[in-house]
Amino acid sequence: PNAGLNLSNVDINGTSNVALDVAIDLDRLNISNSSIKNSGNNALMVRNASIPTVVVKGSTLENNTNDGIYIEAIEGILLQNNTVKNNGGFGIQVLGSPNATIDSGTIKQNDAYGGNIDIKINKTSTNATAEKIDIGSSTNTNTKVSFDGKDINVGGIQSPAEVPPALSGSLNNISRYAEADIGPAGYLNLTIHYQDADVNDESSLALWRNPGGNYWKKVFQQDGTTIN
Repeated sequence: PNAGLNLSNVDINGTSNVALDVAIDLDRLNISNSSIKNSGNNALMVRNASIPTVVVKGSTLENNTNDGIYIEAIEGILLQNNTVKNNGGFGIQVLGSPNATIDSGTIKQNDAYGGNIDIKINKTSTNATAEKIDIGSSTNTNTKVSFDGKDINVGGIQSPAEVPPALSGSLNNISRYAEADIGPAGYLNLTIHYQDADVNDESSLALWRNPGGNYWKKVFQQDGTTIN
């Protein structure tokens, strides 16, 4: 049988290339309470291997040249309560990896392609879910999102499009924003979480989207969107 690999309280800083690259068959891979910073490429890669159990939790992947976490052809990975920020590529990129779960944690201010794309799920990574991910401050503190989908990019947005004066005078903006791109083979069910202090009357709460420019469109219930 294949061996397992358990890494805990590991600190990797300043490697010239990929800091940790796992591409061999294992019984399990557990990474916890570890730190990977300032690498010259991706911080963590797990790819093209048979590993029934992959768990990365409680770890920090920060200030790396490319992706914080790169996953390819791995089924059922769990990424739990990690901090993935200020990386030059995607925060988390998931390719061809069904049943990926991203649970809690902070994933923000990652800079793939000059944008703010924190999480990328490609079209063959089916049944991917994320739950209560802190994507940064927007113009309000600790904005969190949950979602399921595929062929998507999701991230925080620090400078949202301006709300037109005709709307700003009639709406009370709670300043919770997320950015999402959906590819031709994709779908996205997105929840933007808010705090009790954000609203006085939840019955009037609505979600709006900006398809481009200085234009905002209300997302209605019949579009399959619920307010949460």
